[in-house]
Amino acid sequence: MKKKGHKLMVALVKAKWIIWLPTVLVLWASVAAMGADVTICSQKPDIQSGNFADGVMKMRLKNVCQFTAAKFDTLVGWIRMGSDDIFFSAAGMVLLIGGLYVFVNQATKEQTNGDGPTKEKNMFCPRCRCEYVKWIKKCPGCDTALINELPPQPEAVSNDISYEGLVSLVKEKGGKLKIDMLTTDVGREKKWSFPYQGYGFGWAQIMQGAYNDTPVYLLTTEVGKETKWTFPYQGYGFAWARQMRGNIGGNEVTLTTTKVGMEKKWSFPYQGYGFGWAEKMSGLCGDQLKAKLITTEVGRDQSWSFPYQGYGFGWANKAVLTLTLKTDN
Repeated sequence: MKKKGHKLMVALVKAKWIIWLPTVLVLWASVAAMGADVTICSQKPDIQSGNFADGVMKMRLKNVCQFTAAKFDTLVGWIRMGSDDIFFSAAGMVLLIGGLYVFVNQATKEQTNGDGPTKEKNMFCPRCRCEYVKWIKKCPGCDTALINELPPQPEAVSNDISYEGLVSLVKEKGGKLKIDMLTTDVGREKKWSFPYQGYGFGWAQIMQGAYNDTPVYLLTTEVGKETKWTFPYQGYGFAWARQMRGNIGGNEVTLTTTKVGMEKKWSFPYQGYGFGWAEKMSGLCGDQLKAKLITTEVGRDQSWSFPYQGYGFGWANKAVLTLTLKTDN
């Protein structure tokens, strides 16, 4: 039975490759927090690509330590660092450390709860719907912030309403149609600056709603950010959805922020927490309708790290989307 905990498996394929104990300890410490299995090999893995069926590239690794069945089932992204390619997949990644190619099998980490062991969840891109290992923060393809759970495809595909029908619906409501919106996914980022300032950024990544059987789906495509600090170490990060795009029953809508809300607070001794959100947004839905989004409820969260970094996250949690005729003032 496989023992719980972290394992470090080192394979010296050629005699010239010698890994001293300090190197092993540093490498083990760098991945211990991930709970990952690690295989070190002396040759760059041979990447063999298959076809692009269903938008998925298959690949596998060769020349990897025989003690580990190291295999990537799905290639989901890569980053070039100098002359080296770093490959990411749902299983893990390959990276170069001190001249050795290291396979980090993140998929082997298990967490235990009351219902038994569960696998570590990966991250997803809401725009191109790709899957990445959890430590990737942005999609390498479209630079969109990743989310914890991939939402289902917008139901507008099967519940479309014609644009003429949408305009008629607005007219039937006296020229103003209101739709309640709820944030279903929150984007988050953290950073810090010397010596101890921490900055947290939160925003509404996905908002969803419906009017009768007509679904509404909004996705943040551009994020606004700002940082401030006060003496001695309080840092405040603010973020908001600068632009959102989506559809109302299959009809495209685009919104841009016109007013940003900001709050800040601090806790003993030096942690600062900033909260930002898009308070008002406006835009168009086709050539006959105007759209306006007003935030009615703000979500907030905070965390901190040693010694004094504080991270605040704020986002528009609930809002009302209003459609009006362009001829209205």
